[in-house]
Amino acid sequence: MGSRLPSFVIALVISACAGGPITPVATPADGGTALVAWQEPATLDLLYAPGVQSAATIARVAVEGLLRVGPDGAEIPALAREVPTLANGGIALAGGGMTVRYRLREGVRWSDGAPLTSADVRFTWQSIVGDPKVSSRDGYDRIADVETPDDLTAVVHYASLDAAYTMRFDVVLPRHLLEGASDAVRVAYGRSPLGTGPFRITEFAAGDHVTAERNPLARVRPHLDRVIFRFTPSLDVAKAQLKAGEADIAPSIFESDVPDFAHEPQVAIAQA
Repeated sequence: MGSRLPSFVIALVISACAGGPITPVATPADGGTALVAWQEPATLDLLYAPGVQSAATIARVAVEGLLRVGPDGAEIPALAREVPTLANGGIALAGGGMTVRYRLREGVRWSDGAPLTSADVRFTWQSIVGDPKVSSRDGYDRIADVETPDDLTAVVHYASLDAAYTMRFDVVLPRHLLEGASDAVRVAYGRSPLGTGPFRITEFAAGDHVTAERNPLARVRPHLDRVIFRFTPSLDVAKAQLKAGEADIAPSIFESDVPDFAHEPQVAIAQA
């Protein structure tokens, strides 16, 4: 669905600077707000915004998938307890197809308190293949069925082999909120997607900002109290805000822009 990015890290990072010295980032303290200069997305519903980085960067502080991309670019567990492989028995091959078994983490709750279950995984697949407004069904159209033998097990049956199976279910939808939901509920979800991640989206002020507050039910407690994504109309504005101390993070700045900050001691450059 949305762009696959490494986990959102709150640090003064302005570029994935290839080579050169790296300024260490101090050990984070609890509390505070991070201000991020970023582009305004049309929606935070990643089923309707596949590959749109502006949406994914914001939404993924709140929503999670079964797996996620780790710091080294490899898939690691998120809502699933492990990455299914042939070696660990999570994948079985038969008849030209494959079966992938996901075991969900115990005790995970949506930010509204409802439990995460395998029914949410099945509902996510049904939504992707059944909703005509979903922009991409790549890979999901290979799935013949998703079985839920118990609340913490989802068995995905592929009619044909899918080498990129780890990229599926990078977003899991809340069945209890969205099943049979009206268009109005779905639009509201696009402004404030319900998730299981470290933050929850509490405000989407069109043309201005998105606020994400710490999720008290998250299994991993973030150091920050909140993240505010301030919408910026251009890269030049983002750079100016970073230099003026009006933004803590500007993820859209490129490696070629790094020299502009060579004499800005308040800006730390870290390698992603």
